[in-house]
Amino acid sequence: MARKEPEIDLKECLEERFERWDRLKTEGGSDPFWADGSNMNMVRAQIKYYKGKIEKKFSDGNYPEIYYRETPPKTDTKYMASSLFISSVSARLIAKPCSLSVFSILFRYGISSFSF
Repeated sequence: MARKEPEIDLKECLEERFERWDRLKTEGGSDPFWADGSNMNMVRAQIKYYKGKIEKKFSDGNYPEIYYRETPPKTDTKYMASSLFISSVSARLIAKPCSLSVFSILFRYGISSFSF
């Protein structure tokens, strides 16, 4: 007996992917290994996948409204949504002199000898 695929709400899945793509574009993601652009392209591929599933399921052309939303464009894989924010904060931190060096913190807590 053939294994039956569980019924999924394709409209809901497609809506979730569009929301995810929009969030990645504006707020960025939390993936430490991949830039936001790479994740956006992955979500874009998922959007195309679900649009294809909808085309097969609704062969009569009676697609849900979300189907007609334009598929997002390919994004530069190095795109970072909050890169301007990150660079401005890091520039301020670099420019601000630190009152305690790492070594003075170590001596403050009684660590006088250490090795790396």
